[in-house]
Amino acid sequence: MPPVVANTALRRWKTAGAGFFKYPISWSIGCALGLFLLFSNGFGKVKFGSKSKLIKLITKAGFVPAIIVAGVIAMIIGERSAGLLYGNQFLV
Repeated sequence: MPPVVANTALRRWKTAGAGFFKYPISWSIGCALGLFLLFSNGFGKVKFGSKSKLIKLITKAGFVPAIIVAGVIAMIIGERSAGLLYGNQFLV
């Protein structure tokens, strides 16, 4: 492995998990919402029986709505500044 790649990978490894410890409330809410949207029986009945375009969009997006909600919650409660979330900045 080239030294630059190894150095970057090592830096990433040292800071692994920093996202949760920087934003614990929004991460917890985002993960709980994502798991609910993906695996709950209650939402499963709604998504398969609904003709609403919003519900269909949420079901097609997978985990993305949960990440967006977590980012908005982080900005509201002050865990993150009210800037745009580019790429994986929220996760790092």
